[in-house]
Amino acid sequence: MSRILVIDDNETMREGMAYTIRKMGHTVETASGGRQGVSLFVPGETDFVITDLKMDDLDGLGVIKEVKAKQPDTLIMVVTAFGTIEVAVDAMKAGAHDFITKPFSMQLLQAKVEKAMQMRNLAMQTERLVEENQMLRDELAAHYAEEQIIGERDQMARVFKLMR
Repeated sequence: MSRILVIDDNETMREGMAYTIRKMGHTVETASGGRQGVSLFVPGETDFVITDLKMDDLDGLGVIKEVKAKQPDTLIMVVTAFGTIEVAVDAMKAGAHDFITKPFSMQLLQAKVEKAMQMRNLAMQTERLVEENQMLRDELAAHYAEEQIIGERDQMARVFKLMR
């Protein structure tokens, strides 16, 4: 399925989230701090990052900034025991896609992970469709290039102009 990175300095929380996510069928990497988490992040391979907000070596906002610098479209969810509207807004402004306040149920975590994976899959499908659409447009344009159409009248000149 997906590769998910869980970063939390609280071992019980980190391992509980990892266990729940593994039960969902995903591969999970865990890190006990922000620096370690950023070093485990692999652009193009890590599908989703879940990070604690308050950590000693590199906080969650720092994790968000460093991950986004490596791969801007990465989905990141922040978990924190210090959940205020201001903290949530700061996390979202930094690039977090979602936010959960501790303590939370594992069912809520599962729902958030499922939603994030659906969003990632839709984004990948959209990207693929845009690329296919452009490829088909390029093929069509090459097929109907002016050199392949015979005609010199004013009407054909207008057709060529419209095609361009």
